[in-house]
Amino acid sequence: MRYLTIASLNTFGGVINLVDLAQRYKTIANYFENKKVDIINFQEVFTYYHLYLLNKWLKNSYPFCTFQYSYLGPKGGLVTFTKVQTTKHYASYTRNFSTATKGSKLEFLTQRGILISKLKDLNITILNTHLTAVLNNDWSKDSIYFYELMSEVKQFQKVVRNNKNSKVLIASGDFNIAKDSVLYQKLINIPTLYDPFKKDILPTRHQHFSKLKRKTNCVDYIFIIGNTSLYKGEKKKYIFTRKTQLQNGNVDYISDHMGIYLRIHLGGKASS
Repeated sequence: MRYLTIASLNTFGGVINLVDLAQRYKTIANYFENKKVDIINFQEVFTYYHLYLLNKWLKNSYPFCTFQYSYLGPKGGLVTFTKVQTTKHYASYTRNFSTATKGSKLEFLTQRGILISKLKDLNITILNTHLTAVLNNDWSKDSIYFYELMSEVKQFQKVVRNNKNSKVLIASGDFNIAKDSVLYQKLINIPTLYDPFKKDILPTRHQHFSKLKRKTNCVDYIFIIGNTSLYKGEKKKYIFTRKTQLQNGNVDYISDHMGIYLRIHLGGKASS
């Protein structure tokens, strides 16, 4: 395999119209059916009905669907679709249930964590994750979310270290950490980690859905971790950046998040 392409998308968001859920998922599936993408990391696939919809329309092009079973749906809302067979493991975040998350039924039921998929015979590991949401857009050390996120960052880094024998490790998802924060600097403090989107300032959460006056932030990432002689982050782009016409005629955003896409050339030095 010379090239590897990956996309990541938070599919739902707490503000999405449930009436249009099937239409939105159909549109998402149609997009990937017509694109050369090898791996899709989805977040917020909360129920088995969500999963059924995606799998129904993606299974022809993506025969391998990886997730961890839980009571209501895929654990952590994390699902990875691939064109090649994978083995999987799930690492749950140990929750502190600070003031920010105490009593949250969603936090309890979804069991946030990291879905770890290893591409068979390729020695490539894919991480799909979703960290605690920051509802007040405050990532400072005084934020009620700061220490919860810091704990998750450390656990994420531990999973990366535990998979360091992989030729290349690719991590993506809704990290819920702003790029201009101390938490982001802590997050990327991993030897050989490369962020192809590091210099981009485009927010990945649509301002349209924010109830706050503060500008939304870039919180979704794709990271490559490995010896730079083994890969090159070659092409990147944002997807679902605008409102889209659904098959029922409604026009709206697919999700409250944009998606991100990266094509990786396996071999060569990482671009700057």
